[in-house]
Amino acid sequence: MFGCCHESMLPVRYALHSYPCLSYIEMKHEQAVVHAADGYARASGRLGVAIIGSGITNSITGIATALSDSVPLLVIIGRPSPNDHLYAPDLDIFPIKIAVLNNGYLGMVRQWQELFYQGRYSAVKITSPDFVKLAKAYGAIGSAADSEEEAERIIKNALTNDGPVLLDFNIAEEENVYPIVPPGQSNDQAILTR
Repeated sequence: MFGCCHESMLPVRYALHSYPCLSYIEMKHEQAVVHAADGYARASGRLGVAIIGSGITNSITGIATALSDSVPLLVIIGRPSPNDHLYAPDLDIFPIKIAVLNNGYLGMVRQWQELFYQGRYSAVKITSPDFVKLAKAYGAIGSAADSEEEAERIIKNALTNDGPVLLDFNIAEEENVYPIVPPGQSNDQAILTR
């Protein structure tokens, strides 16, 4: 497993420590991560896994390379941004599936303000575009879910579609992610649960 983890993916990285059977190699750039996972899959014949903290644009070339040769690759991307390129005309060459976990907040910043600054929120509520309409404007399929039942339905539909699909999951606004490192502390002082 290869990664370049920004703060949005730190909970995933910390969770990996609970699974000593998994190897994790930190890299310096998101593109390199996807290419390394592709190379690992080619050399080993096993699934290549890439974990990157920024949006989809830095993973496109590696995904396309793996897809062109039917290389098994799983790319986990954190921090989707309204400014990321969610779809481009070149993407219709492969069946990319994009999942947006949409809570309407800058999640980690909001969580810090809740836990360490007595819930004094400042500039964390965000307005995102209508991702479903945005996907459709670019010729992709867009679906949204507000419940577990809807989520299961749109995931099944996405996996049976051969083209690009964007899934917008509306989640609880104040759901927290653990572990989290308190301000001014080191990683070994992370808070693991509420």
